[in-house]
Amino acid sequence: MHQLQIWGGPVGGIFVLGMGYILVGKHRRLILDEILAGVALLIWIVVDRVNDSLFGGANPDLLKIWSVRGGLLAVLIIAYAIARKQWQRRAGNGLIRRGLVRRWRASRNRVCDRGSAAGSSLVGGLWRRSRQRQRPGKENI
Repeated sequence: MHQLQIWGGPVGGIFVLGMGYILVGKHRRLILDEILAGVALLIWIVVDRVNDSLFGGANPDLLKIWSVRGGLLAVLIIAYAIARKQWQRRAGNGLIRRGLVRRWRASRNRVCDRGSAAGSSLVGGLWRRSRQRQRPGKENI
């Protein structure tokens, strides 16, 4: 029973992340932040399992366990900042921007054309109707 409790959180996290990837993947491509969240979760799980096996047990050394977790959190934050900076630098130079942004805009336009995004939503429809009322000489539909 103890093993189920230990692995419940990591398995639940992987399940939620996987379901999120599936749901988002049906509508658009994954962005860098979402991919990095998955990588960070897997790294966290591996380090936490190793940390628990080294410092856990019958008499867990809580100071060492939480020190490793805090250090890992700091490393993940720094790695995220570096990855975002590299991504923005390449996007600013046009290496990524030319291809990915065009593909993103094209996929966004396809979604809007199909009527499953802002074009057919309640808010989008209300906004269009209010804009039509403001135009002089146009009759309301």
